[in-house]
Amino acid sequence: MDMTSPPAYIAQADVDQPDAPVEPTPIEIDVAKYIPDTAITVTMIVTLDSDAATALVYAPGDEKRGTVFKGRRSIDVVRLDGPVLYIKLYGADRYDIQYITYRMP
Repeated sequence: MDMTSPPAYIAQADVDQPDAPVEPTPIEIDVAKYIPDTAITVTMIVTLDSDAATALVYAPGDEKRGTVFKGRRSIDVVRLDGPVLYIKLYGADRYDIQYITYRMP
């Protein structure tokens, strides 16, 4: 019986495969000075520094149901759950938010 070791397998990087996109770090936004604590939604304008950029704005723990803002300037309604929101920037370095109105329960 031949007792040789199995051949060693070496993992090689595939240079043709692009790297997976890196998920951006969420940025915390304190809305308490603009919106009452009891508000349930806020209408906002999000301005980004690129036409191809996208921003995801969401309440804590509610990332899957966040609001997507596309392009240089867009308006939409974001659900609130307290005085904090988070924003993730895709393809943008800077953002600006204008709070238009809010809805109470």
